[in-house]
Amino acid sequence: MSKEKILKFYKFEGALNDFIVIDGRFNKLENPEEYAKLLLDRHASIGGDSLLYLEESDVADIKMRVLEKDGSESQMCGNGARCIGLYFERFYGIGNITIETLAGVKKVKKVSENRFVVSMGPMQKLRNFVNGPRNEYELIHELFSFKIFVVNSSEPHAVIPLKSIKRIPKEKGLKISKNFKLFPYGINVDFIEILNEETIKIRTIERGVYEETLACGTGAVASAYVFNKFLGGKDIVHVKALGGELKVELGKNENYLEGEAHYVFKGDIEL
Repeated sequence: MSKEKILKFYKFEGALNDFIVIDGRFNKLENPEEYAKLLLDRHASIGGDSLLYLEESDVADIKMRVLEKDGSESQMCGNGARCIGLYFERFYGIGNITIETLAGVKKVKKVSENRFVVSMGPMQKLRNFVNGPRNEYELIHELFSFKIFVVNSSEPHAVIPLKSIKRIPKEKGLKISKNFKLFPYGINVDFIEILNEETIKIRTIERGVYEETLACGTGAVASAYVFNKFLGGKDIVHVKALGGELKVELGKNENYLEGEAHYVFKGDIEL
């Protein structure tokens, strides 16, 4: 990593899930994973939940890589995708884009000022995110006396319903998130509280970050899906995160995530 490199970056947030955006088409990085570990440090650098590194794509308008604080790469980020939608709208005047991710191509559409909807695709197979026998798409399991519902909404999530999430068992949540014997790549953990048949509250511990974030887009979709399929929820679910409210619309072949995205600032950092 060059000590004299000047790097242009942008800061965005969606429901206070905050991101550093680096457009690799103009600021190419040889090892962006290493830059993620450096730049996401909130005390010694810019700080953020994830680094969204953009590259050219052969199948979409842009490729988005989601890089975490530990240097790992996530499959997809719903809040991040909305922020990239805003990046293209603000700096290039393009309202609708397609984004290549490790979980497939996602469509992002502007619906109003600072508000975007992401076509998240259908729920995906659990694949090698979970060890042991299970249904291809779902695992219902018990850990630390919690009933957990494991699904893949473009990212693997363990959804845990509680009577109240005013206080969550973070230590146990972290142990589940880092249970690499069961979840070889770690797993996102979502604690949810049902308010009514159309509304839930959510608090999420994200893998790669391994701490609580103020919102998680794929977590909102995973939780809405579990709520709808197993706990009596509707097809349209309002998900109240600590950082803001997201709207999830569930369909047979497509799930949609809608919410706000905001540009925070841009700058140059010398490395």
